[in-house]
Amino acid sequence: MDGKRPPWNVADDSDAAGVAMSSVRQGMETAGSTHAIIRHHVENLLSAFALAISTRDEDLMGELIRGVDIRFGRDIHSSTDPGPEGIIDRFEDRRRSTVQTVSNIGVKLSGSRAHYVATFQDWDLESEPTCTSIGSYEGRLIAGPQVWRWTEHAITWKGRRVGSRYG
Repeated sequence: MDGKRPPWNVADDSDAAGVAMSSVRQGMETAGSTHAIIRHHVENLLSAFALAISTRDEDLMGELIRGVDIRFGRDIHSSTDPGPEGIIDRFEDRRRSTVQTVSNIGVKLSGSRAHYVATFQDWDLESEPTCTSIGSYEGRLIAGPQVWRWTEHAITWKGRRVGSRYG
């Protein structure tokens, strides 16, 4: 690498949302579910969620969160229906070239319920890559008669860049 930014941008991949949703839809049958299968599905959900944030894709976000109780922070009473645009707007200024990464995913199975936690980071790629915020995701999936259903997703920021809208 010559020190310049890569010639691609996550927003340039016009089929990225289709790939993300294909991964989310596959393998979600409850029959034969194991911890590894559920963890893999959680990874696919959070990856698609991060892609929707990074690309400001309200259609993808809308498809992902349909029927999901979204919370900001751990306060159960903060639950509102922010809609896809409201969720995306809670993150850093998306007029800049940014990407969200998700890591440290943990999943616990308890009968027909799965609980997950993960860490997210938002990166500004305009010049030198800079982490602009860090936080956590926490949520639940419930096994239905045929597929696992995403039911809860909480977004909690642990730190934001000084000067951020919400920092």
